[in-house]
Amino acid sequence: MQKDHGWRWLPLMLMLFTVAGLLAGCGSDNDAPASPNVELLATSLHGTRIGKDSWYNDSDGFSSVVTVNYSDLPCADCHNKAVWENAGQTWSEPNCLDCHESSPGDAVADSTCLGCHSRQGTEIALGLTDVHRDVLNMGCMDCHTQGDVHGDGEAYPTMFAPGAIDAKCLNCHDATDLAGLNDFHDTRHMDAIDCSACHMTSSIACYNCHFDNEADETGTILHAKFASAKFGGPGEKAWRFLVNRVIDDVGTTKIFPGSMQSLMADVTSSDFPGEDNQGATFVAIGPYYSHSIQKNAITCEDCHASAALQQYVDEGQIDVVKWKPDAGVEIAPTDMGSFGWQAPKGVIPVPPDATTALNFDFVDLSDPTAPLNASNTSSSNRVLFKRGADRIHFLDEYVTPLTAEQMASLSWFATSLHATRAGKETFYNDGLGEAAPAPLQSGFGNYVTVAYADLPCVDCHNASDDGPWDSDATGGSVVDTWPGNPVCRDCHGNSDAGESPSIGTSVANDVCKGCHGRLGAETAIGLTDVHAAFSCSQCHALGDIHGVAGAQPATMFDGAITADCLACHTPSGTITEHVVHSADLDCSTCHMQSVVTCYNCHFDNEAIEDGSVLHAKFASAKFGGPPASGKSWRFLVNKVLGDGSTRVFPGSMQSLVADVTASNFPGEDNQGATFVAIAPYYAHAITRSDALTCTGCHGTVNAVALAAGNPVDVVAWGAADGVEVPVSSMMATWQAPSGIIPVPEDTSLLGFDFIDLVDPSAALTPTGTSSSNRLAFKRDADVIHMPTDYVRPLTATQLGKLSFIHNTSLDCGTCHGS
Repeated sequence: MQKDHGWRWLPLMLMLFTVAGLLAGCGSDNDAPASPNVELLATSLHGTRIGKDSWYNDSDGFSSVVTVNYSDLPCADCHNKAVWENAGQTWSEPNCLDCHESSPGDAVADSTCLGCHSRQGTEIALGLTDVHRDVLNMGCMDCHTQGDVHGDGEAYPTMFAPGAIDAKCLNCHDATDLAGLNDFHDTRHMDAIDCSACHMTSSIACYNCHFDNEADETGTILHAKFASAKFGGPGEKAWRFLVNRVIDDVGTTKIFPGSMQSLMADVTSSDFPGEDNQGATFVAIGPYYSHSIQKNAITCEDCHASAALQQYVDEGQIDVVKWKPDAGVEIAPTDMGSFGWQAPKGVIPVPPDATTALNFDFVDLSDPTAPLNASNTSSSNRVLFKRGADRIHFLDEYVTPLTAEQMASLSWFATSLHATRAGKETFYNDGLGEAAPAPLQSGFGNYVTVAYADLPCVDCHNASDDGPWDSDATGGSVVDTWPGNPVCRDCHGNSDAGESPSIGTSVANDVCKGCHGRLGAETAIGLTDVHAAFSCSQCHALGDIHGVAGAQPATMFDGAITADCLACHTPSGTITEHVVHSADLDCSTCHMQSVVTCYNCHFDNEAIEDGSVLHAKFASAKFGGPPASGKSWRFLVNKVLGDGSTRVFPGSMQSLVADVTASNFPGEDNQGATFVAIAPYYAHAITRSDALTCTGCHGTVNAVALAAGNPVDVVAWGAADGVEVPVSSMMATWQAPSGIIPVPEDTSLLGFDFIDLVDPSAALTPTGTSSSNRLAFKRDADVIHMPTDYVRPLTATQLGKLSFIHNTSLDCGTCHGS
């Protein structure tokens, strides 16, 4: 029911007449007709005060896990007249003078409202400001209607029931005027999301209410109502849930900000289903409107790249509230904020599987008889009670978690490779933990003693192992150690913290190269690209950058990157290579000048941080270059497409050598581990004039040898074993990969040499490698790795075709069409 708002805009004289009528209607004359407001008050939420009871006694409410009836709680002193009276106890009837100072119709001060609506007082106490209250000097009744206060004749079970509260942003801020006001006031957001979800600074919540103390009046423990934390505030303390709130009688929902009530019970815990004999822990989640409205409260990255969302994408879990100390460690009340709680942080979407995905920790009192301190909580030390909520409760008629579709839309960026940065970990941990991984299916993590999460790689590539926060209980801090959470401003330099980037603004190519270092390396070694004048986004669609629905683990996963030569180019019907190979070869296989790679990365130096070696990431070679330099090369591999078919693509490699950190892997020779991973590679070095022709691939020495089962040295070290080579002569000692190297099914035919440092503690040179002399380490690769989901060797049939050419003096087009 929509209640009348027009009273606010009546002329002053009419308001005076109205007040006079109210005074007469509420007078002591028993024969006078009762004021409409008095009649309505009895069924209003101010009259019934039934909201808390509706939540407590819901089928999954807190009453389902404790032995205490709602009517026996001191809550009923304020909440729910009927339960109190039915229990035979005295009820102080709500009446006009609860709010009106001397007689009905008197103006009600905002401070009077805050006397009962204490959360709004807490918002102010926590430092939250509101543009309406603090800038425009508006009061409660400038937004709330008479119907909100006195009711409309309908008895609502909770203020979240549709129609119970009239106050809403769109009563004053017209949707038509707001549409198009900025990039984010579009139908996609405004139709699905309440204004407060974005314009509210923070939710607030008391946390970990100690129910035993509230319910027990025997005198054996302190009888008082208190919690062990308050969460929320401006700046770094800001947080909110995102939930679906039911906004009408037909079940339509809209995304609203949310908060929680949380309780723990030990003595009063019941034998509820799933009870673990360790008491009850409980969280109720509902919509929440904080009077902390600002024009620019949050930005797009606060929702679409929040730490909580990123953790959910990475792990399927969200750590909402954590207690940092271990079990049994006591923390004084004064230290709970610094050394105890890890508070909720940022925007926390409540996912469909919230009851298993949201994580909450709870504490107990070391001394439940201890008196209250000056901040109205127990003076007792706290100790961990339980990790996990036994029950997470939603009053389903009014609030539900976000849907899977909403989570997918919200996590559009969070599931992107720019956000998950999971590619390197996908390769490193491939086959890890499997008893007998298939050939080529074992990542480097299988051959060393270092977990991926312990590598400096995670500074850039996937730090999800630590969740969105790292806790330092000893130091008393909670720090976001990784950018952890990639945000818009990582790329969009046109926005500052607290601002959203303007839609459509370009990102300079050099910004992309800041992370995509291989692109910079391609330019540094002299590779050129016919598209050099293009911006990255002219080929890469928004989905390549911000992601598409569903997480893709590595860039070579078909569909993870949509940039495709054929989006702009059509193969020619007059070029032999196009006629023959347009269906089975990617354009880049022939039109790319060269792949690039660093080679022989020294893993011990990267992984060891004890000071015994130089702790740095570096390699002992870089291979690749323009065709004219004689340094051009590429593997030929089969890239797996989305339908399971394959197409020939150029490939490159990553290679590592480990000695001290090598594990006792099967086949280990007590001489360390040498490793090569081979995968598709696209160098931004596209050429038309230097494109490969038929004889560039067919009938080459490498193709003929491999087809015959003969080995081919991909990389060889020219110095004899034991001979030290100074770093200045290192590149001249390498026999670099050259030309076209088809990857055969028998990858053992590919030869790789590896070298080691004479002095692993030597400093880096200006070129970023160790200044130590080098010497031969091992003359083969222990492992060659090609994850079969993404890349496979060429088949024997393909290799056979490559090894054969009819007559080098004939133009292939003579027979194959041109």
